[in-house]
Amino acid sequence: MGNGECFTFADRALSNSGARSASDYGTVTPSADYVWGSAVSLSDLQAGDVIQMRDYRYDREVSVSNPDGSGSTDADFEERPHHTAIVESAGGNGEVTVLEQNAPPGSAVRRSHLFFSDSTTTAGRRTTTIRVQGTFWFYRPQAR
Repeated sequence: MGNGECFTFADRALSNSGARSASDYGTVTPSADYVWGSAVSLSDLQAGDVIQMRDYRYDREVSVSNPDGSGSTDADFEERPHHTAIVESAGGNGEVTVLEQNAPPGSAVRRSHLFFSDSTTTAGRRTTTIRVQGTFWFYRPQAR
């Protein structure tokens, strides 16, 4: 959308819905930590809120223990060095479904699942551990 940058996706979505954009809250530069409205907490996130990230990364490790004592571990991660995304939905354990553009660089708008709090969950023989790093801010857009 627009020039393909994550900022442009959020900026146009807010402008098209009649909300204020980052430029209404301060100077917009390529490296700024943009403000997109009123700050909200992770527990208050709802669809349409905006997340601003700086040096964000989550690491996920999934371990499976078999009855015979054997097991396996898979790991993956996601990074967003400087990024803006729109909340589609917020779930438990800090998991948030977002709509984003340019993650990875050059990609079109897509749906992603990101995590914003550390957690460990166990279901049967499967244990999933999430570790989150970086800085992120949650904003509720405001009408013009």
